[in-house]
Amino acid sequence: MKQLSFSYSKQYTPSAPIIEIEAVGHSNVARSERLIALVDSGADNTMFPSSILQRIGARYVDMVRMRGVYGQAQNFELFRVLITIAEQPFPIDVIAMPEGDEIILGRDILNQLRITLDGLALETMIEKN
Repeated sequence: MKQLSFSYSKQYTPSAPIIEIEAVGHSNVARSERLIALVDSGADNTMFPSSILQRIGARYVDMVRMRGVYGQAQNFELFRVLITIAEQPFPIDVIAMPEGDEIILGRDILNQLRITLDGLALETMIEKN
């Protein structure tokens, strides 16, 4: 089995695991982009900044109520996106984040991958089929 590896981002303290993804929207104006996503095994769902969802032409799906780490529930928009990681496609509904510029890759995708976080080597590895 082949393996892809990505160096941790040193823009965070401590350094954080990231991977490269390709994302494309599900609409008549869909565009594909290669992007960097922060690996977050504590996040239930994958989250994208609204600005990126607009750029790739993601299709609005619904509203969802979520509770964040501070316990207060809020309404967020869901958008349909096709995310490709290590040549594996994941059609998924992602949470639109009105602020920020980071993509957070949550367990809705991470639980479908064989992924290794090697903190000592500051490297994220994903097995390719």
